[in-house]
Amino acid sequence: MRGAGRCRREWRTKRAATGKAGCGLEAWVGVAIVTVLALSACSGGSGVTTVRVTSQSADAWHAARGAHVSLVPVLGAGVAGWCMQTTSRTVTAGLVSSGRSCPAPHTTRGPIFAESCQGTSRSGALVFALTTGAVASVSIAGGARVRTVTNATLPNGLRAVALQAPDTEPRLGFFRHCPTVTPYDTSGNAIRANAGRGQPLLIRMPRKNWEHPERTPRGVCELETTKLRLGTVAWEGAVATKIGPAGGLLGRPLVSCARTVYVHSGGHYVTAAVLLDASHPGAQPPSLPGSKPLAGHRAVFEAQSSDGRIVARRVPGAWIVASEETPEGLAVPIEMLEHTRVSIHQ
Repeated sequence: MRGAGRCRREWRTKRAATGKAGCGLEAWVGVAIVTVLALSACSGGSGVTTVRVTSQSADAWHAARGAHVSLVPVLGAGVAGWCMQTTSRTVTAGLVSSGRSCPAPHTTRGPIFAESCQGTSRSGALVFALTTGAVASVSIAGGARVRTVTNATLPNGLRAVALQAPDTEPRLGFFRHCPTVTPYDTSGNAIRANAGRGQPLLIRMPRKNWEHPERTPRGVCELETTKLRLGTVAWEGAVATKIGPAGGLLGRPLVSCARTVYVHSGGHYVTAAVLLDASHPGAQPPSLPGSKPLAGHRAVFEAQSSDGRIVARRVPGAWIVASEETPEGLAVPIEMLEHTRVSIHQ
C-alpha cells in the first residue's frame, strides 16, 4: 500500500495548492477535480494507462498560430457548395508538420455560422469557426478575445477564426460538442445567437461511381484525357447523373460533375475534375475562390480545393482542375490539364 500512501500525500499537497478548503459547492468540485488528477497521476502497475485531464480554462485558449479556415470547392462528383477547409501547423522537436481536414459542421443563422473542433496530443485542442461580418472577435470560456479575419475564399462577408488550447488532450465528448464560442462586436459587446439552421455549406446530387477496369458511366459531363504518361491508369472516379440549379447555398457555388483519379506507377496520384456553376449549370462559372495566375503558364490558375492545392483552366461552361495528392509538385497536374477534354450534356 506504499503507492496508496504516496497518492494520499500528493492529494493533500494538491488540495492545499488550490487554496479552497471551505465547505461550499465550489470547494467540493475543486477537491473532486484535484482528486481525479492525483489518482490519475498515481496510477501504476501493469495494464494501467496514465490519463491527462484537459485544462480548458479561460487562460488556455488563444489564437492558433499557423491555422486558418477557408471555403473551397469540393472535387467529389455530384457535390455542390463548399468544403470548410481547416489547416493547422505544428512544430514538434524542430520538425514542422501540417494537417488539413474538411469537416461538415452544422450551420446556424449566426453570429457563429459554423464551428468545428479537433485535437491531437501534439497540437492540443483546436477550434475553428466561421462568423458573420458583425463579429470582430471571439473568446472561449471567458478567456482572451481573438480577432476574426477575412480572406479571399469567404463569400457573403463571412469571417474566420482559429483558437487553440496547447498541450492538452481533448475532454471526453470534445468532438461531439465543441466548446461554446462567444462572439463580440467592434464595441466589445457580446452578440446574441440567432436560433435556427443557417444556409447549408453543400448539397449532394445523384451520381455513379466506377472503378478500373469498369467503363466510365455516362453522366452530366464526361472527362477524357487524350495523353497519359506511360504507366498511368484511370483508377477510379464518379460522374453526376443529374444536376439542377442549387439554390440556398452561400455565394456563387460550384458543383463537380465528374472526377477521375489517375494512378502512375512512379507514385503519382492525380485527381482531375470538372466544375460547373452550381446555380446555372452550363453558364460560364465564377472564378475559383482565392485563385491566382500560375507563373510561367498561360491561362492556368492555382487555387485550393477539398483535395488541397489545384491547378485549373477554363473551358466553355466549366473549369477543368487537377491536383497532385503526393508532394511531387505541379508538373504532372499541369501536363494533364493540357491533354484533358470535357463534354457537357445538358
